[in-house]
Amino acid sequence: MRFERPTGLMFHHFHGQDHPQTQGSISGNTFESILEFISQDHRILKAKDWLDRAKAGSLERQDVCVTFDDTLACQYDVALPVLEKLDLTGFWFVYTSILEGGLEPLEIFRYFRTTCFETVDQFYERFFELSNEFLLEAYCTAEYRFEHASYLAHASYYSRNDRWFRYLRDNVLTSKSYRSIIELMMKEKRFSIDVARDKLWLTSSQVKHLSQSDHVVGLHSHTHPTTLAELPFAEQKTEYELNSDSLNALLGCRPDTVSHPCNSYNCQTLAILDSLGVQIGFRANRLSVENRSELEYAREDHANILPLL
Repeated sequence: MRFERPTGLMFHHFHGQDHPQTQGSISGNTFESILEFISQDHRILKAKDWLDRAKAGSLERQDVCVTFDDTLACQYDVALPVLEKLDLTGFWFVYTSILEGGLEPLEIFRYFRTTCFETVDQFYERFFELSNEFLLEAYCTAEYRFEHASYLAHASYYSRNDRWFRYLRDNVLTSKSYRSIIELMMKEKRFSIDVARDKLWLTSSQVKHLSQSDHVVGLHSHTHPTTLAELPFAEQKTEYELNSDSLNALLGCRPDTVSHPCNSYNCQTLAILDSLGVQIGFRANRLSVENRSELEYAREDHANILPLL
């Protein structure tokens, strides 16, 4: 695999070290194999080296960095030892509400759907059934209008059910109705949110340790909205101000990097980030962007690399 411009490698979920295998998760050995494969054609830089070169405008086509989104404990437990073995560091993009005692449903719901069913398609089957009962005619209308081949086309690893689930969640159901459906399914499965929350996220001390160990900790919004670009300007601004304030209080400096949650951002988002002193940012794909800014560096999802190993 050859990238035509400086690119970040994007990672989310890992299994091992008491972290169960879930949809899309990889092991530490697979993570190491991916890095070894990429290093055949590219130069994997330590995070601060990549950042300094980006700010100076001296990155070269073959320069690659490692990035992690979503403040996940499995990254620290499984991926970090591999980075240390290879003498590498990464970018860790952190959403901060969970560091302050919040409970964001995005990861809880994901953990539920990938650990409480034999297959994720069994989860989808029940979710679609309940969504149909809730939405009635609106469900049929949405299904008729849905174009699975073009929706989230950049994520070629998504199945039709993956896309339809995300389309319903982000475009048809209200956040309240989506949560109600999942909570009903959790009740059916007798799922414990408290047990899950203790396993999922990094602690403040771990985030601080990463920063002190020459990794780069960056912004990822405060509560991780899946459609942040659709929020009013004031709400977007609050998301990133709280994110920046929280990490500043923890680390003693304001982050100057960001990755866009679910690749959702617009020109207002970029203006907000610029006003907060953010200099370098990452998208969630490698699609061409006209007049790309320094807040829109490309990334390649690890799922697109796996078939090439």
